Amino acid sequence: MRTHPLFRAGALASVCFLFGPAMAATELAPIEVSATRLEPSAELLPVGAVVLDRDDINDVAGNSLADVLDTVAGINGRRFYGINGSRTSVDMLGFGVTGTQNSLILINGRRLNDVDLAPIDFAAIPVSAIERIEVLPASGAVLYGNGAVGGAINIVTREQYDGGTAIEGRFGTYSTSGGRLETSYRGPSSSAMIAAQTLESDGYRDNNETGQHNLFADFRHRGTNADSGITVLADKQRLRLPGARTVNPNTGLDEISDGPVGTSTPRDWADQQGVQVMPSTHRRLGQDLSFQLDGTARLKQQEYFVDQGFGFTSYTEARSVSAALNPRLHGLATHGGISHQWSLGIDYSYTNFDRDTSLNELSAGQPIHEVAISQHTSAVYLLDTMALTQNTLVTLGARHEWVATRARDSYDANAPAPACFFPPCDAQGTPFDTDQDMGIYSIGIRHWLLPELALFANLERNARYATVDEFFELDPANNFVTSLDPLDIQTGRLASAGADWQRGRSRLTVTGWSGHFSNEIAYDPDAGENVNLDDTRRYGVSINARARVLPALTLTANGSYQRARFDDGINAGNEVPVVPRQTGYLRADWAVAERLTVSLSQRYVGKKYFDNDQANDFGQRIPSYRWTDLELHAQARDSSLWAKLGVYNLQDREGLFDYGVSSSFTPGVYNGYPLPDKHLMLTLGARL
Repeated sequence: MRTHPLFRAGALASVCFLFGPAMAATELAPIEVSATRLEPSAELLPVGAVVLDRDDINDVAGNSLADVLDTVAGINGRRFYGINGSRTSVDMLGFGVTGTQNSLILINGRRLNDVDLAPIDFAAIPVSAIERIEVLPASGAVLYGNGAVGGAINIVTREQYDGGTAIEGRFGTYSTSGGRLETSYRGPSSSAMIAAQTLESDGYRDNNETGQHNLFADFRHRGTNADSGITVLADKQRLRLPGARTVNPNTGLDEISDGPVGTSTPRDWADQQGVQVMPSTHRRLGQDLSFQLDGTARLKQQEYFVDQGFGFTSYTEARSVSAALNPRLHGLATHGGISHQWSLGIDYSYTNFDRDTSLNELSAGQPIHEVAISQHTSAVYLLDTMALTQNTLVTLGARHEWVATRARDSYDANAPAPACFFPPCDAQGTPFDTDQDMGIYSIGIRHWLLPELALFANLERNARYATVDEFFELDPANNFVTSLDPLDIQTGRLASAGADWQRGRSRLTVTGWSGHFSNEIAYDPDAGENVNLDDTRRYGVSINARARVLPALTLTANGSYQRARFDDGINAGNEVPVVPRQTGYLRADWAVAERLTVSLSQRYVGKKYFDNDQANDFGQRIPSYRWTDLELHAQARDSSLWAKLGVYNLQDREGLFDYGVSSSFTPGVYNGYPLPDKHLMLTLGARL
């Protein structure tokens, strides 16, 4: 009898737990809130946190951070273009098409999610600069606010770099080439790193060329009573967009199987340039009190060209300028024999967004459609972690957030755009002027049964408000019809519970979750605009396990089962599109020699309904698939030279796709975005 990959993953996780290193039967040491840990620690939160350290990240068979995140149970990635994570979206806990907007990505606690619908550029952060990645499912709303609905992912860069210079080259299938050059400094009280990386590729498909260029800089200084730092991310991305492939059973057309490398949009392209500067300072005000001040400034510009066919084209230029200021206090206190570790903070952010659409690049100075939006957000929050006993922590948190949006839409090319630098802005001539606010809370408990084994439970109310793209839905095929109605704030109640075991590098985390969401923001294909949905519900369970079963063999087994459903309205009882019920990931890391490791992994993604099939009556679903990768890692004895050879989609499976959309007009017809066939990547590096 065949067994499902998810069940095999669960069985392997159980084996890892039962036959891994035995848990020591020692008494749990008293829980102390250390003065050196004044910020909330992922290991202390009452959720199923999965922390990936540098070794975990390097062991994953893949070519981008998006590939790394996609190995964690409860996270599902969707790939559209490129082989380096370009336009890859990440979805936590089953939100489907809006996964990016409901999954908050951070670097050192500062958000990377932009104000529009654009996915995160994971290639902008060099892996060598990352200390760890903290995955916090069903958590993060109190600390981070808007968008932390399915959870938060915090990428933490290194506090101390090694020093020296390293160079790396990459070569692979589809005429792929690139490289990385980094240099770092390590002194008695300061540490810094600068890294530049580039990648050029023709891509798997026609009109699929990719150009990615990134610059990363990080500086840290540690003083006697104060620490400071600044991180800079700069990116330049150039993509040709091959579009979807069509399947029409009525005529026998199957471009996904018969012509996956072809393009339906040979003229479409998209460019993006941006820079993000993130300074921070941390001052110790006493043994039990510290002050943290973080700032963020982000500038992004996009240009893209779309050929709709039938002689209709559009050229769009979009600009966004964002700034944020995040002061907060961290403290320790004891009242009535109960120890408290608390954080009290204020968040302020402001964004100006402009988008001009013309018929083509030559007429860019005469736009036929202009959008201007300013949005500012302010929030205050308090999070308190209390050590009730030496074995039990209780976490309480509350946050209130205010959002002011000033929006303007115009078809008049001669109409001047409104100037708005600091709110409140002049609302004259704007389609809407709205002020919204939302309350967020969390309550949770973590209890250690043994030093290595803890139980946890958490209840959280989360929220998100519409992005600038969701306020205005640009649809060239319908003569630039836009939605001018402000959308209500999406809110949700999400409960999670589970168990966490860890000893050395072996771990097992089991998390179950159930959530109910109101006014979920999503695109309605029938209405042709973004709307607030009737109530939806999501629930599931995930297993993340890793164990060294032999001195030279480490196994990783992650799997999830999840359901996303409409609770009310005409689609009540139906499943939310583009959410697989089952996902699984298995990997074996075998140290065949002292400096040679072989990694073999397989990813499984279950069936899911096509986008645009909210009624679940299309008659078929996006097929499930398995994807196998093989990597060999080798390095010199002194680690001055290293090499990695990867073979991806090892079994050369064709006709696979993560995302597809069903036709609203012709039964049985759908479009999909094919994944690459078997391809290779060779990386050679040296430390100078």
